[in-house]
Amino acid sequence: MKTLKGAGWLGTVALMVLVARWLAYALAQPSPLANRFASSAGGPSLVLVSVVTLALAGAISVTVLWLVALGVRERQLLRPDRVPPRLRFRRLALTAAGLYVSGSLAFAMFESYLHWRAGIAPPSEARPAARSARGRAAPPLAELLAGAPARPLSRTSGSRLAGKPARKEFK
Repeated sequence: MKTLKGAGWLGTVALMVLVARWLAYALAQPSPLANRFASSAGGPSLVLVSVVTLALAGAISVTVLWLVALGVRERQLLRPDRVPPRLRFRRLALTAAGLYVSGSLAFAMFESYLHWRAGIAPPSEARPAARSARGRAAPPLAELLAGAPARPLSRTSGSRLAGKPARKEFK
């Protein structure tokens, strides 16, 4: 039973990732070439697809909620001595938070994997090197995380007095 429940949550997260990816690419700024060929491909517009999707999602949600309410009512009629189940808001909030975190992580991992397979550079590699406040190139994050020895910084390094010996080193 636990494996079935886990598979259900895994399927929910996978569906969330695919829907989020579809929405992200549907709402992304199209390239000029895509605008040029937009009318030649045919198919429904984004607005129509969004309205139909929202209407279907609402109808399915209302139907599932109605079936659950019907089941709880029938169960109460079959065994009137039993106390009806309570809605536990704390558990609901924790489940929603867990679903949000796992869905966000899965979306980021899936998109990173697809971009890596396509050979698309991550945004950090596409931009020029970041500069510190004093104009020097900042060390890459990978170098900092790997524990590479950092260059010793002095109070005067990078300033107009850089040619003179440093008076005091940061410790």
